[in-house]
Amino acid sequence: MTLMMMPMRAVLERLADGTQTVPQVARALWLPRQVVQRLADAAAALGYVRWAPNPAHRRSRLAELTAEGRRVFAEIHARELAQLEELAARLDPVDVAACVRVISALSAHTREPARRADA
Repeated sequence: MTLMMMPMRAVLERLADGTQTVPQVARALWLPRQVVQRLADAAAALGYVRWAPNPAHRRSRLAELTAEGRRVFAEIHARELAQLEELAARLDPVDVAACVRVISALSAHTREPARRADA
């Protein structure tokens, strides 16, 4: 297996949810479309992603995971979950709950300007 960059891993995760266009993935990840295009092209070169025609738009192809892409992402995700379980066993549940509240508030605060800009 090749070394997996975190940004490419994020693209694979989005595509694990289903076939999407590059702009859809970019919006979900809050990344420029050009960055996601390069990552998706690199994933395609590794055999993790394939391109399909998009019946809704001629120029915006659909990206989907290949069987190898699904296998690689599942392997990475399983390893991440095992590491998180190990970490969670050492954390106080009260601290975890406080962290979740803070991250949720930060996320909501950060997304609000983006929502207003889209409107």
